[in-house]
Amino acid sequence: MLDLRQFAVLHAVREGGSLSRAAAELRLSVPTVTHHLDALERHLGARLVNRGPRGATLTALGAMFADDVDDVLGRLELATRKVDDAREAGAVTLRIGTFSSAGSRLLPEALNQLSAATPVFLEIEEGEPTSLAGKVRAGELHAALVYDLEGDPALDHPELTRQELDIEPLTVITAAGSELADQSVDFAELASQPWIRSRDRAGAAERQLVRLAAAAGFHPRTLTRTDDYTMVHGLVAGELGLALISSASIDPRFAVAAVRVQQPLGARRIAYVTPADRPTPASLRLGEILARHTSLDQL
Repeated sequence: MLDLRQFAVLHAVREGGSLSRAAAELRLSVPTVTHHLDALERHLGARLVNRGPRGATLTALGAMFADDVDDVLGRLELATRKVDDAREAGAVTLRIGTFSSAGSRLLPEALNQLSAATPVFLEIEEGEPTSLAGKVRAGELHAALVYDLEGDPALDHPELTRQELDIEPLTVITAAGSELADQSVDFAELASQPWIRSRDRAGAAERQLVRLAAAAGFHPRTLTRTDDYTMVHGLVAGELGLALISSASIDPRFAVAAVRVQQPLGARRIAYVTPADRPTPASLRLGEILARHTSLDQL
């Protein structure tokens, strides 16, 4: 197996002209230098170095190989220098969790502002709010965008610091050509309709749909379960069922319309959460940037 140390040894032999000078340059013993050269020659099946009492010189094949790996060593040196420079500049890695519907609107501009103010490397993980909040508590994420129901803070936890960002009303959507489109109806009138429901049974919209249906005296009939909003919109636009989603998540590319339900449908709260006892400076800075905006639409 090739080893970058073998390349460095070959390069040092070429420059120094002897195994002892190569060993001194690399701060290795001569037997260690010999070991690396032997391993490299065995792997390539060719003699790379002529060794004698007056020193060591590269063979024609050794010189050709050394020239080719110079680029590898140069790129390694450059990569190492970049890491050193970034570390000295205070660069850190910030791991952020998000869900797609809000994250796609909120995070890009906020993270651009953070990167402009702080040397930071970003890692973004998409997932469901309950899972993301758990990863923040476990230290797997530095912060996350999450949501739950207004008046039902399922994700509040003593190990999390929560910063409210927005409140998004929930709405029922139907196909734009449906007789329910833009009509005022009692929620009980939707009892016979099939629903596109979330796979996350602890999710805000799913829990609210079950509550609303129970209050209206029925159990929602399931067409399918998916958390892919493109699929949700496609199925609704195709007149296959209804969905309860955030009004801010309605995708104008699809022919869907809101159903005007007479009962309050509730709302979901968008929040930014960090560990209560160990927030990082970068995550706090991102929270400050987000705090300057009271609505997702302002970013």
